[in-house]
Amino acid sequence: MRIMISIAAPVLASSLLLHPVTASQSMSQSALGPDCGCTDDPPFVRNPIQSQPVRADRDRLVSELSADCADAAIASRKLGVLADPASVGPLIGALHHRSCRVRAAAAVALGQFKDHQAVQPLVRALSDTDARVRSSAAWSLAEIRDEAAVPALLTAVTDNEKHVRQGAATALGNIGDPRAGPALTRALRDPEKHVRQAAAAGLGKLRRA
Repeated sequence: MRIMISIAAPVLASSLLLHPVTASQSMSQSALGPDCGCTDDPPFVRNPIQSQPVRADRDRLVSELSADCADAAIASRKLGVLADPASVGPLIGALHHRSCRVRAAAAVALGQFKDHQAVQPLVRALSDTDARVRSSAAWSLAEIRDEAAVPALLTAVTDNEKHVRQGAATALGNIGDPRAGPALTRALRDPEKHVRQAAAAGLGKLRRA
């Protein structure tokens, strides 16, 4: 997993369509297009990393976070593999990249660190216009398990994209805060099977807490 950094949920998230963009947002759906506003957003950015990055690569990878889509997304993933705590700040910055692919990759990478300074940036990413980013943020919050994320996750578990709801339900269960009980109980009636399963598992964890 550390080499591939391809956990199930973010891979699922990569297949989602763009979340609809409202009129109040600065860029329209037509302006973004299927490549999230980038011209070099290839499908291979989530393929297995072919070579294990080493610590000496860190500064170069950090500099690539401001590059175009493919380079920045792959750099995010490699920084997640390295898990150098000094990379948390730059990856938080990458959550603001113009490409949703880079934002999603940065969100996934932050989950590898389990660093609590990433919690609030990931909470904000739960409101991203792109469902892949929101889903990646939810699953990373499931890894970090910080109670500060609970209010935002209670909203995310009602998101209009099923992968976001599944990640949020999983995160709420992992955190184990009793405030999640009513929301997880309602999620047992979700139309999507995997969301219902995550909610049931989360409620089981709450009972055992």
